[in-house]
Amino acid sequence: MEGKSHHLPSNLKVLRILRKQNQDQMAFNLGAKRSTYASWENGACEPCLDQLLAMGAYHRLSLDILLAKDLRLMRMSQIEELQRAY
Repeated sequence: MEGKSHHLPSNLKVLRILRKQNQDQMAFNLGAKRSTYASWENGACEPCLDQLLAMGAYHRLSLDILLAKDLRLMRMSQIEELQRAY
């Protein structure tokens, strides 16, 4: 995922805010340390495939949505519709 052509960091923040969770809670739910989760959210490092799969399952979103769609441009109802289709 070189070149930062994906939207994972911003999407993680959008999804965390929609769930009304802080970084500690989200990290716990994904089985990661808060510092690791924070680095994913700020784009300092990228999760491995197993972690991406866990994120997709937790948020009920396919990886192509999680990585390629900019969820900041979507309404909450649109995101929920994508989750229902998962």
